[in-house]
Amino acid sequence: MLNPATCLALWMVLVVLALNVASPLNAGVMAIVAVTAWMVSPMQFRRLLRRSRWLLLAVTLVFLLLTPDSRTLTVFGVSIPGGVGLQLACDQLGRLVFVMAMLALLLKHMGLSELVAALRQVSRGIGIPAAAADRAALRLTLTLQRLEQERPHDDFADWRRQFVVDAPTAGAPCEISFPVYQFGMIDRLILFVAFGGTIALLINSLIQSIVVNAS
Repeated sequence: MLNPATCLALWMVLVVLALNVASPLNAGVMAIVAVTAWMVSPMQFRRLLRRSRWLLLAVTLVFLLLTPDSRTLTVFGVSIPGGVGLQLACDQLGRLVFVMAMLALLLKHMGLSELVAALRQVSRGIGIPAAAADRAALRLTLTLQRLEQERPHDDFADWRRQFVVDAPTAGAPCEISFPVYQFGMIDRLILFVAFGGTIALLINSLIQSIVVNAS
């Protein structure tokens, strides 16, 4: 079985690679991943979309309304933003939905405790001090546990009560530990190939941009 940190690092690499694919192929990859997440992990995917609905709406409105030189389209006698703004809004919206779909698939594969432990291990692996990594992992664990325990709010008064700090909070953990997983030979091989391919892709993209600017 792969180390959770290896799975997380591989997930990050796949997200970066997919977001840097050419535009027509990019849309196809995003659609396939979104449909897969809806079929394989519908509960996590719907929950992520519901919690991010205002972010999705804000991103759409920003690109629709604030993109310069964006023409308007007339639909049933109503003028709506279109052109470049509509294209950019759809592109960024698709990217966000794709990342959420990938996250839903990741959460289907590993639990929250494994995810936090993997983040902590990856953070320490890239040189972040141990104290800072442990502190971030602790805060993330408490936040995720609070989100998992949240219930829908029926009215405004119920919504305001979630910001009232009671002492102590029921069900709060008294002790949180983070397991440390060992890296095997397969983990090291996968990480080497994944990061090597990512660096090669980034170098290739940089060279292509330099050539285009030079021409």
